[in-house]
Amino acid sequence: MITVLVGVVIFILVLSLVIIVAREPGPSAGDVAVSYEAAWSRLDFKTLWVLSGEELRDRMSLDDYIVAKSAAYASTPSAQPPSTIEIVSLTIEDDYAVAHTSVALTVGAQATNEIELARRRGRWLVVAYRLISSGRTV
Repeated sequence: MITVLVGVVIFILVLSLVIIVAREPGPSAGDVAVSYEAAWSRLDFKTLWVLSGEELRDRMSLDDYIVAKSAAYASTPSAQPPSTIEIVSLTIEDDYAVAHTSVALTVGAQATNEIELARRRGRWLVVAYRLISSGRTV
């Protein structure tokens, strides 16, 4: 009898854990947009691939993507960490979002970007990324 009771309690605990994990919404669209900007500033191609939808992966596996992007950006100076990354505006409609970000680098450069995101299989992915403006701050 005690074995059956312990089995039922364990089953209920496992089921509860599965339900809690399944209901976890994951990072918000804004969090993903900021993480994407931070990954670009570090030229962290693994994170960029993970946060990107198929549209931005160029039909490449993770390893191929990292090799291709590393080669493409080999002549780029060392990545400068941004002093700030801010969401200027965020519009969410159902499973689609558009974030406008402002990235200020420690060297005085400023960039404004538009990031489109889509919620797929319960998580936000970046599906388009555009530079709106860049320049120096004073």
